[in-house]
Amino acid sequence: MPTFIAYHGVTSEQHQQEVDRLAPMGFRPISLSVSGDPEDARYAAVWVQRLGSAWVAVHGLHATDYQRRFDELVSQGFVPVQVSVTGSLANARFAAVFEQITVSRWFARHGLVWGDPNNLDSIVGSNVLAARDGFVPHSLTVYGDTSDRRFAGIWLDNTNAVSWSWWMGDGIFHQRIFDAFASVDMRPAHVAVSSDHQFLSVFTDDRVGQYWARHGITAADYQQEFNTRTAAGLMPIMVQGGGTQVNDIIPCQGIDFTSLND
Repeated sequence: MPTFIAYHGVTSEQHQQEVDRLAPMGFRPISLSVSGDPEDARYAAVWVQRLGSAWVAVHGLHATDYQRRFDELVSQGFVPVQVSVTGSLANARFAAVFEQITVSRWFARHGLVWGDPNNLDSIVGSNVLAARDGFVPHSLTVYGDTSDRRFAGIWLDNTNAVSWSWWMGDGIFHQRIFDAFASVDMRPAHVAVSSDHQFLSVFTDDRVGQYWARHGITAADYQQEFNTRTAAGLMPIMVQGGGTQVNDIIPCQGIDFTSLND
């Protein structure tokens, strides 16, 4: 198991301190989440210490600033691999990770509506396009509010022909979908949580080894789960937060916690 560091519930300033501290030590982020009030956003991240391609992480950016940074990094050969957003459409805060990886095809969108299958400016249409043209959702996120829900995502070339399926619903629905897919050896590859506790999930049939996944848990429950699983030699590979208030769901209630014994 690689050396890793994970944290949750930290402020933007604290997260930046960790970026500044961990990057020179050879750590790289494999999971990144921002949630809560954009003016007091909270971050969760998992870092592993290992060699790899060059990477850049950004956070706390408004949509226009994110697009500007996105364009700059892509022009330098970086590919977005993680994205997380919190806040309303007019006051969203973006966090993302870009890597200089070799991938033949990819696309990324933000500000997507729910929409219909024929609308490419919708999350539904984007996933229909991905399934049709041989992409797989690598990172999806949901933000906005119930009256104007928005989505962002990153889709990569499905070179390994991974079978995948995506869903959105409340915690009870998510558990039903989880149980159904677990019975056919599909795992939650990515789960994002909205401000009103809806779960946007992607299930895939690739293998990561023995794993556990949890959702809708409090900070205390997450810490207990973390302590139990890491003591057994496992590590978190994906942690996502959601909600609106620090004392409501930030940082950990509504988290999907997946572990890997690798």
